[in-house]
Amino acid sequence: PHHVLTFQSENYGSTSSESESTPHPSLWSILKTPSILTLALASTMFDSSMNLFVFYWGQALNFLHAPTSTSAGELPYGTINANFMAVSVAGALAFNIITNKRVITYPQLLAAALLVAGLCFGKLAGAKTEAGAFWSFCLLEACIGVFAPCVGYLKATLIGDDARTTVYSISK
Repeated sequence: PHHVLTFQSENYGSTSSESESTPHPSLWSILKTPSILTLALASTMFDSSMNLFVFYWGQALNFLHAPTSTSAGELPYGTINANFMAVSVAGALAFNIITNKRVITYPQLLAAALLVAGLCFGKLAGAKTEAGAFWSFCLLEACIGVFAPCVGYLKATLIGDDARTTVYSISK
């Protein structure tokens, strides 16, 4: 039997100093770009609100839940979560339809998703019924479905290859 080590030499990369002479931009110089700073702040705030959603949707719905004679008393958390995931996928599909038809620009779509998500959180803060809270959560999930591909596209467009590692290393 022949071994790979016998026929394959090690790839040590390029020996040219071209990669060493190209400096990576500093984080400050990247964040001074208004579009990148705006995108970073929007992404940070939205991701934070998504984490709040993930941790509190069950408690919020459970607080508003009033068992009836037809229900066993406990919410069907699996079914509710499956609905949320389906609505999120529908939001991503809506993103594809909207962008393919060029109805609005990517920044406008992102702004709309952020605005609607903010309105959902406002509505949820004063939710009085289980059904109202559920549908607000569903609309929020649709915004998440639109947000993710929109931000991905804008990051790929606005953040150059030379700055991407710098920007992404601080966001994780």
